Amino acid sequence: MDLGKLKVKIGVKSGWIQMGFGGGDRLSNETQAVTIDEIQQKLEGIDDAVNKKMIVSGENVSILYFSSLVDHLRFHETVIVPLFNGHGDLTQVSEEVKPANLHTILTLITTGHTILFFPERNLYLKVNTYSPPMGAIEESDTESTIAGPRNSFTEAMQTNISLIKRRIHNSGLKSDEYRIGLETNTKATVLYMEHLVNKNNLEKVVQRLLSIRTTGINDINELSQLMEESQFSPFPQFHNTERPDSVATSLLDGRIIILLDNSQTALICPSSFFEFFTSPEDQFSRWPTATLLRCIRFFGFFLTIMLTPFYISALSHHPEMLPFEVLINLQESRSRVPFPPVIEVLFMEIVIEVAKGSGITDAYKNWSNDRDCGRYCYWDSCR
Repeated sequence: MDLGKLKVKIGVKSGWIQMGFGGGDRLSNETQAVTIDEIQQKLEGIDDAVNKKMIVSGENVSILYFSSLVDHLRFHETVIVPLFNGHGDLTQVSEEVKPANLHTILTLITTGHTILFFPERNLYLKVNTYSPPMGAIEESDTESTIAGPRNSFTEAMQTNISLIKRRIHNSGLKSDEYRIGLETNTKATVLYMEHLVNKNNLEKVVQRLLSIRTTGINDINELSQLMEESQFSPFPQFHNTERPDSVATSLLDGRIIILLDNSQTALICPSSFFEFFTSPEDQFSRWPTATLLRCIRFFGFFLTIMLTPFYISALSHHPEMLPFEVLINLQESRSRVPFPPVIEVLFMEIVIEVAKGSGITDAYKNWSNDRDCGRYCYWDSCR
């Protein structure tokens, strides 16, 4: 994106700003003056980075800010109005940037400040315009935790990007915007840390997004199905989340995030099988506690997939594996069941899954009823 070609109208081209300088680069940036071209280079590939060029009283002015961190009404009142009323009003709401180096200016922009650059005087001014859009941000129903943040994504793309940017003030966080759907033109945004992401993975994600040919997409779950590499695999190939803190952690791990407008869920890729055993609460617990909980999840998964086959095989083919007292009790309880063990277990699993599914659909109203129903079905089948 050529930010220099933007006129008085706001030019939006999004992405994220890189604060992850190396030690030597950071020292040089703190001692050297910065040019507007260097700032524009760092802001390339950032969808919500705005460079607004104006002529005020015969003097050129460049205005730099992030639209996702700035409320337009406050921006107009604190920047535009004082700028056109004269430098006297502007000095009341602004301060000179000292030192005017690349690191300082990028830090100010990523934290919600607006930078005004006067090239004739080589002067940088900063105005605190941090006022991110605040929608109806609520706690996640599907990923609720005891410790850690309680907010979740909304269906507004700009609000979701703002929630992520509040956690990562880094110019290396880039975002690319794409339009998906021949009829709907739904906006999708790919976010990644430029200096941490795997370039091959990023290329694959972009290629799959560009290869989608459909009339429209209404939810990010539809998008994940269209992007899957093995569409007949029973295992999920993308990890989704509604929590901004989980997205921020994944970005810092070099992952790629996909946001879809009008969807409050984010896709995290690439994902491995073991990541589905993690919880957002793990990162807020001490490592012994988090490790123990993760081991319990693995044990629960192993128990879930092995207990039913063990029950069927022991009753049908290897009854000698069971203690005599247990075998007598099982045979006595099964004497009243007119089905073989396979049909009995399959029916019990279906009933419990139906009860659990209805509890997820209407979690607050009927959760206790569905729980009692599943418990009754289980104990009734074991009598």
